[in-house]
Amino acid sequence: MAVRILDIDLDFFLNKVQFWPGFGRPVDPELRPWSPEAVRDFLENRCGLRRDRPLPGLIVDEHHEIFFDWRRRIQEGLLQPLFEVVHIDAHADLGFGDASVPYVVTELLSLPPDSRAFPRVGGREGLGPGNYLLFAIACRWISRLTYVYHPGRYPDLPERIVQLDARGEGLIQLPWYGPRPAEALQRRWPAEPLAWEPPAPYREVPGPAYRNTEGPFDLLYIARSPAYTPVEADRLLEIFKAYLQSPTVCASVLSGRAA
Repeated sequence: MAVRILDIDLDFFLNKVQFWPGFGRPVDPELRPWSPEAVRDFLENRCGLRRDRPLPGLIVDEHHEIFFDWRRRIQEGLLQPLFEVVHIDAHADLGFGDASVPYVVTELLSLPPDSRAFPRVGGREGLGPGNYLLFAIACRWISRLTYVYHPGRYPDLPERIVQLDARGEGLIQLPWYGPRPAEALQRRWPAEPLAWEPPAPYREVPGPAYRNTEGPFDLLYIARSPAYTPVEADRLLEIFKAYLQSPTVCASVLSGRAA
């Protein structure tokens, strides 16, 4: 049975969504975190987490740091692709609003799958907090992706790679256009790709409707995402620690460099 990963962003547990990052932590008196009781209720009664059965995992500062941890676990034989990801967030993190999709479907997909685990990092094209799930799919790590979204989220799915029906179910399938400059796709996309990557089943569920009925999770990740969460939200991290075996906050430890 495939490993099931629960991947949470702290910004899901706010009363409204911070759409675009600014400089430093958001300062908005109307942006408020949930109460500790409401967070605990969601984790236990919607996600099925238990404090008496804590999971391995991490609390990270920036969400793409979990990509590096997945890569480390795969290299060490601790995690076997394909694995399922349930992504609870106010953002899809599939590359909307940057230039990562053109980079992935040209340069990155021109590499063998094992080499894709060491992509460009940072900038508008490289791996970052807003696109790490796109890169994980390009590595052929994810068997199925569920996006549990904040009710106030902005529709942020990149065009051309997601097929979704009216029920919020579909797939993500990446086209490969050959090793050409990514900038060329920003001007004009070819009519047909040279090849298609294997599809990854994908579905979207609004947060208030989500309930995990598919069995326990095996790994748990929480991202603080400081550009999208006010300082007041940090107190919720103490709640998440109760569901982790080793509740260490890892920010600078995961550098993203090759091992």
